[in-house]
Amino acid sequence: MSSIENVKYRWIVLVVACAVNALTWGMTYSVGILYSDWVRYFDSSPASISFVGGLPTAMGCLAGPIYGYMVGKLDLRLSGFLGGLLALIGMLVTSLVSSVNHLLIAFGIVTGFGVGLANFAASGGINEFFLYDRAFAEGIVGGGVSAGMFLFSSIFQILRNEYTWRGSVLISGAICANICLCSLFFIRSKDISHHPLNPWRQHEPTSKKQLKENKHTADIITEANSNVVALPGFFHRSWDLWRCPLFLLILVVDFLSWIATFVPYVHLIERARQSGVDANTASWLSSACGIAGLIGRPLTGFVCTRFKFHPFYFYSLTQLVVGVSTVLSPHWNDINGFFALAIVVGFFSNTYGLIKASAAHMLGLERFVDALSWLMLFEGIGISIGPVFAGLIFDATNSYDWSFRFSGSLLILSSLLCCLKRPVKRLSEQIDAKHIKVHEEVAL
Repeated sequence: MSSIENVKYRWIVLVVACAVNALTWGMTYSVGILYSDWVRYFDSSPASISFVGGLPTAMGCLAGPIYGYMVGKLDLRLSGFLGGLLALIGMLVTSLVSSVNHLLIAFGIVTGFGVGLANFAASGGINEFFLYDRAFAEGIVGGGVSAGMFLFSSIFQILRNEYTWRGSVLISGAICANICLCSLFFIRSKDISHHPLNPWRQHEPTSKKQLKENKHTADIITEANSNVVALPGFFHRSWDLWRCPLFLLILVVDFLSWIATFVPYVHLIERARQSGVDANTASWLSSACGIAGLIGRPLTGFVCTRFKFHPFYFYSLTQLVVGVSTVLSPHWNDINGFFALAIVVGFFSNTYGLIKASAAHMLGLERFVDALSWLMLFEGIGISIGPVFAGLIFDATNSYDWSFRFSGSLLILSSLLCCLKRPVKRLSEQIDAKHIKVHEEVAL
């Protein structure tokens, strides 16, 4: 264990990263409460509103390479601050829009880019200080998303009743301004020993050996975090990455997951309303999902780390549970069934943290940031098309049953593909050995 792992300030970074996740993804995942208001106000189809509602999360993923470039140029603190400012501006403009196209630009693109940039900076902060217990850290940070879902679900529900959807978005945007404050705590690990925001700066490791270890580890992480700055180099490394079967397996598994994962967050509340559940009761489904995630995400991360499960196989298990539950959910089409599904989806929602831990574990730190950039790109595509497909299936069948069967089937397929890890790993090792042999022959 490096001395970075012994630095007390990393726990502040973890808490702040939780807060940023609560204020970014927690807010975007909860906006489904406003979908029925938007459908009626803009006289638009559920599929169109689903696309707009899923776009912020998709935008936060699609712009992964751009975020990496900005973080490398502006550093974590300024990037996070800028992301919070853009999220605030986007939410303020959203409260004033008068058409779906304006909603798409203000909420989908501006807010989406801002929350994505802030979240990327938070992930960079975790990457700075948590090397060996990353699955646990990702579980704790994921709990922040669930806490945010619970918070913003309540805020949206209460404020929309008092001030309409415009007022709820306006006040939520003001709350998101706290992202700017949180981002100031993302200090580089090499600077913590003397930074004024570190309350333990007089007590952190200061021996020559420890400082040397800190600097060496920080240099490795900083190099990895800024790899995407040189775009030609990034694409050159990506060519080698795309020839790695192990990376392709992770990419396909993650892509299938994100086509399906966002469907319950977007459509479960409206599905409950379509089934005759009172609108106020249905709106609490998002809160139930958030509370379950607040417990389940840290717990699954702890179990994975404590009992030394491989994060890829643990990911497969959680996806299988959620997939089967989602496929079977149309057979329990009442309020109890809806809340049961919301709790299962929330409790086992640490899959994103597990897939990031899997990528770091299976591909290595030197490839992790490049891999994460491409994973985020395809996650964004999956998030964009998944809820839209579910909305189109609803338009064709006039029922959400087949939309949820579609979502659950993809989750099950994603889970089963994880069983290919060992043969794909052997194939990757053979390709790497052959590649090294060719280089040695060329050198001779």
